[in-house]
Amino acid sequence: MNYNWTNGDKNMLNIRLRDNMAYTPYGPSDRDSRLYQPTDSFEIHDHDKSSSQSPSLDIYYQHNLPHKQHLYFDVVGTYINTHSDRHFLQTPLFGSASTDTTDVISSVRGDKWSLISEAIYEKEWENIMLTVGARHNQQWVKNTYLGSIEATVNMTTGETYAFAEMRHRVDKFSYVIGVGAMHTLIEQGGQKQSTWIARPQLTMSYDFGKGWFWKYKGYVSGYQPSLSQLSDITQQIDKYQMRRGNPNLKSVMYVSNEMELSWQSKHVNINIWANYSYDHKPIMEETYEEIIDGSPYAIRTYDNQRGYHKLYVSPNLQVKLLDNRLMFNVSPFVKYMVSQGNIYNHDHVNYGVRGGIFYLLKGWRFYADVVTAQHNLWGETLTIGELTHDIGINYNSEHFGFGIMMVNPFSPHGSRTVTKDLSSLAPTANTAVMQNYRQVLMLNFNFNLDFGSRASTRGYQRINNEDKENGILSGAK
Repeated sequence: MNYNWTNGDKNMLNIRLRDNMAYTPYGPSDRDSRLYQPTDSFEIHDHDKSSSQSPSLDIYYQHNLPHKQHLYFDVVGTYINTHSDRHFLQTPLFGSASTDTTDVISSVRGDKWSLISEAIYEKEWENIMLTVGARHNQQWVKNTYLGSIEATVNMTTGETYAFAEMRHRVDKFSYVIGVGAMHTLIEQGGQKQSTWIARPQLTMSYDFGKGWFWKYKGYVSGYQPSLSQLSDITQQIDKYQMRRGNPNLKSVMYVSNEMELSWQSKHVNINIWANYSYDHKPIMEETYEEIIDGSPYAIRTYDNQRGYHKLYVSPNLQVKLLDNRLMFNVSPFVKYMVSQGNIYNHDHVNYGVRGGIFYLLKGWRFYADVVTAQHNLWGETLTIGELTHDIGINYNSEHFGFGIMMVNPFSPHGSRTVTKDLSSLAPTANTAVMQNYRQVLMLNFNFNLDFGSRASTRGYQRINNEDKENGILSGAK
């Protein structure tokens, strides 16, 4: 539900009430299977289900002052209620030498409250813009773990960020210089952890003329560990593995450098984009062995590792015909990722291409696109996706729209995802195949209803905030 009020060009108030309800009766790791070993063989039942409800209230206010001055305020309050249940049962098959049965029941009831507030002031001159702002995100969590383990986790986290930046344009050259600082505070079990991170930024661009354009953007940022990773709790995964949170995790500094060079003409656009990013002491997984009640377990946990590097390069070619109504795009790409752990080192290269064709006619849009498999390496987990493609048609008018799309119309086997755990102690490789995820027909309808004495369109909203993380440590793989 959305309410929007405007007073000419002076003020704007927008109030949004959102509620997101989700029910997931099955998890991606669900299975009924058999495990065959030289001496022991087992029947395995693994089932995971979850549900959540997340109402939130978002109040945004914009006030325009004389002499090109602007004030922006946004406050978002969110409550997330989560239920997560998992049952893992491993029983010996007939004739097996083992008589051990592993029965793991995990039930988590999560309650999370958050309040995000942000304020920005802007002042414009002829070729200069000054922006000053601050943002604070406060979160409170209470998670109750039941079943094979019973515990309650209470946690409070806060993240405050303040910044100032200046934009200046001199002829064909423009730049943005920004300074900022971020403070994070984590409190759990009577222990507090406080971290400061500097957040400078620099953006430069130059218009060479004749269609040539160059841009560079570099910044330092940071992020907190997730609430689930910080949970001081241990969840049993199966007969051999446990997942454990780490309340001693520290906030992470993140550095990004991005460069773009492009050339545009009437019918052809050529662009090359490159990004190099580095996470300093990122929070990534770690696996070690621990003896519990006389039995060895692989403990899967999180720690601040040495570093994570990612280089992403993607050129793009776009051809426009028929007064820009018909467009072709092709974008090859290469990603090089390096995970530097405290006890491991992994790297991976991903080559691929994106391509598409679009045709626009009044309110109609015809399109077809294809993306080769996306790979992602983070910590010791390598995920390999599947080539995907779709074709569709949309129509949009001022008050309504509809669309029809076919997903993977030419796929021979649907969608397939490969997940590899590269741990030297407990390596695994899983392939999930969804044969039904092909020739999937998707329909979309949308419409607008305007109430009031006159129809109005909501203005541009300078700030958008939302909280989606539930903060639960899952016992699933």
